[in-house]
Amino acid sequence: MISTWTQIDPIKRRYRFYQISMEPDLFADWRIRLEWGRINAKKRQQQIKIFENESTAMAFLEQQERKRARRGYLLVPG
Repeated sequence: MISTWTQIDPIKRRYRFYQISMEPDLFADWRIRLEWGRINAKKRQQQIKIFENESTAMAFLEQQERKRARRGYLLVPG
């Protein structure tokens, strides 16, 4: 599952993205990768979090999505 969010405001010169992905790993854990930065920039920030079960990982993912929405990011369809 991949969730991509953007925040674009040309007046403030703000072109940001935030991507959240969730996937199982080889050790029966769940991994969430958070990636963010400026749209089309070569450098990006990344953070990986490991969870013991899918429900905990999904709860964290939903929490991050709510946080992005509160901060003015818009979900990219698809």
